[in-house]
Amino acid sequence: MDMHNEKSPGHYLHGLISDARSRSNLSISDAWEKTLGAGFDTYDGVARHQEVVNLVQEVCKGVEALPRGSAARDRGMRYVPAWYRAVVYQGNWDAPVGNLINNTAMDLLGATADLLEVRAPAPAGSLELLVAELDGIFELIDATPELAETQRAEIITQLKHVQWLIENADMFGVGPIQRESERAAGKITRTVFTQPMPGQRRKAWVKRWGGLLLALTLLQQGSEQSAAVLENTHQALGTVIEMAEDVSSIFSDVPALPPAD
Repeated sequence: MDMHNEKSPGHYLHGLISDARSRSNLSISDAWEKTLGAGFDTYDGVARHQEVVNLVQEVCKGVEALPRGSAARDRGMRYVPAWYRAVVYQGNWDAPVGNLINNTAMDLLGATADLLEVRAPAPAGSLELLVAELDGIFELIDATPELAETQRAEIITQLKHVQWLIENADMFGVGPIQRESERAAGKITRTVFTQPMPGQRRKAWVKRWGGLLLALTLLQQGSEQSAAVLENTHQALGTVIEMAEDVSSIFSDVPALPPAD
């Protein structure tokens, strides 16, 4: 994954639409499915397409934040609907992909992307650390029979989406990885820490939860600080492991609610 060049959401959106348009022998629906690697009749296809819609939203915010009265902002505001329709097509999705968007709108998207705030690239080692934490969480899920099937499925689905975003970081950037990883951490907090389980297993979950948060902290740092942050992250992770026994006791010692009258 080449994450060393800073890009704005507009650059990622331009790249995705360009990829779909390049499949000139396909319909709009088939072209987008090829670009996203999943069909619209699957959960993965819908979730991945939503990430493209999220990029459109980020571009909208960026255009709106440009100086009022500037030509760039006025042009961007006029063309935002065309960029949106290229992702959420308003006509027949069986139409040729050449109908998706015209060259003028694409050129202006590329020019506007250069004006929007860029996202810093992922610091060295940050994505690898996050992948390692996700792998550990998958293993821990298998070793936790206390989780209900619905809870297990919800966490696994979220983690797999994060994995896909990491694998496709060149297409979407770091922002979606951060957002969806934070959601994964929230699901773990709400689900795992409210389940009765043996102390050692809860301690293992606290370690993984802490490791995930620390990986996210590293991911959010600037690349010029990556080496120092990575060292501090490993030190902090050791502290989390030392504290895990005390933290797990907080959750295990919560008194039960009194019976209802």
